[in-house]
Amino acid sequence: MSKIAILALAVAVLSGCVPVNPDGTQGQKGSLAWFSTATPEAKKAYYTEICMGYGFKIGTADMARCMQEEVRRVSASFDRFEDKYGAW
Repeated sequence: MSKIAILALAVAVLSGCVPVNPDGTQGQKGSLAWFSTATPEAKKAYYTEICMGYGFKIGTADMARCMQEEVRRVSASFDRFEDKYGAW
């Protein structure tokens, strides 16, 4: 088999590889693949962790605003990706 054929086969096989995590999600936490497969509870935990990292406290209005802003930020980021590369 020629080197080009082997390379083409390897690219075709590997391009479909997305890791499946123990919780059943796919991709790296926070990636488009992860968001497409994560439960609402997992997404909430993800945003909570981010906002706690910014110093917000659970149960506060500031935490709620932070989480809303993070949802908007991620959504806008994925929208820009889809505009540039097409729907996933």
